[in-house]
Amino acid sequence: MPAHGCYEWVAMPATETKNAYKQPYFISPTDGQTMAMAGLYEFWRDRIVAEGDDPAAWVATCTVITTEAAGRMPRACRWSSSRTAGRPGSTGATRTPPRSARC
Repeated sequence: MPAHGCYEWVAMPATETKNAYKQPYFISPTDGQTMAMAGLYEFWRDRIVAEGDDPAAWVATCTVITTEAAGRMPRACRWSSSRTAGRPGSTGATRTPPRSARC
């Protein structure tokens, strides 16, 4: 899944003047390029919406695959702008992604 970055939350201990809290840190590629995270997505039809061509009938859902490092850190992958597997309309959606996009 393409992304500009992700957040890592670091637990900060309580002090005499502050309660404990979690400090967010935005993590992104140093070169400003798009990063890729391992994930799954699916489009499904909302059965409550009437049959027809109503775009609201379709819901897109996704999940990011995480690693054990730091609890819930997204699994980063190498990204190639030429990657087509998994893009809507791509014939490679069900095939193994090219080597440049594998995790």
